[in-house]
Amino acid sequence: MSNIKDKIKDLIVEDDLKAALKELNTINVTDPDLQRQILLLNFDINGMQQDFDNGIILGMNYKLMVQRTKMTFVQLLDKLQLD
Repeated sequence: MSNIKDKIKDLIVEDDLKAALKELNTINVTDPDLQRQILLLNFDINGMQQDFDNGIILGMNYKLMVQRTKMTFVQLLDKLQLD
């Protein structure tokens, strides 16, 4: 099952955060803390993209937010225990 983690990490490296989220959301996570972190990650990525599309955040700030979110995403994946 770590194969799914590798697939998600590859999507993150390719900057395809929406596809990575879609894959992450297929994993059955039972830990309530990790569930909350995944929910927040979904919110952050979708909100960040919407704010960029609406011109609320611009170029360099967006890139910094994406990099920070990618790092958070990878850290979350590392916490997941998959069988």
